[in-house]
Amino acid sequence: MANKKIWAYGKNLQNEYIKDSLDRNRMFFIWEALSMKRNKPDEYNLITFWSTQRNESERSKMTTVKLGFFRYIENVKGNSYSGDGESLSHSIAILALSRLKELNFTIGNKKLSIEPKEIIVDDLKVQFENGNYYFPDLICLFDKPLYLTEKWGNKLAIEVKVSHACESIKIKDFEDHNYPIIEITLNENMQFLKELRKETFDEDDLKKYYNFLTEKFSKNIYGKIISNPVRVKYHKRKIKELSSKITKLTLQSAELKKSYSEVKRDNLYKVESLTSSISKLEKEKNKLEQENNQLKNKSFITKLFELFKSNS
Repeated sequence: MANKKIWAYGKNLQNEYIKDSLDRNRMFFIWEALSMKRNKPDEYNLITFWSTQRNESERSKMTTVKLGFFRYIENVKGNSYSGDGESLSHSIAILALSRLKELNFTIGNKKLSIEPKEIIVDDLKVQFENGNYYFPDLICLFDKPLYLTEKWGNKLAIEVKVSHACESIKIKDFEDHNYPIIEITLNENMQFLKELRKETFDEDDLKKYYNFLTEKFSKNIYGKIISNPVRVKYHKRKIKELSSKITKLTLQSAELKKSYSEVKRDNLYKVESLTSSISKLEKEKNKLEQENNQLKNKSFITKLFELFKSNS
């Protein structure tokens, strides 16, 4: 389903793109444009807003809508978006995620940090060999962490769930074509409450909500991996690692068996030696006991003889 467009490029009266401090096309957020329209109408009237497709020939003029989004004002190449579709919570969450320098996910009880090389917010069509095509909410290109690029490749689709979960056929297609997906759920506490409650809001409320999400997401993003493919290269490396560990453990086992045999042999020798010593000592003890008994008997006879001698 189409997202509400809440960002646009701007052109001046000379039909030149307005640049930012880094000489890139400046991105105007809807709350900036609405604030300018209300507070600086002369400056606002000097700007025409344009969509942000990579291919300049596919961009179309846009205008602000007070309900909090840009609307196409020309039906060029099928651009007929009128504001139906996903919520502002959904669109602003996508924008907040796209501006992060690091994606710090919490997946279940595990942490996962990804350093984006680029987060793509336009031209999101993904088409597979079977002819099926989809439009994820964001596509993240990344080089770090290395183990993840080896497992997934260097790209990741990000889906923001407000009311519509990702379809099972989409998940299967992405996983079958080695394309991972992380789904982020916005619970009620994370949604734009004024929109949710159908209350009136202005551009300041939109900006505050954007800043709120940016702060939350910069610290932690609760997500769920719903497409988790594994590349053949990753499996091969894992098999190699496990084979190496098996070889190492086998060698350690052999060393322990050898060591055990040597210790056992040494201990058997010691036991035999001690047994022999005990046997010798037992024999000496028995001999001494015999001699002691003989001495005792001899002493008794001697005393008896002396007694008879004295009586005679």
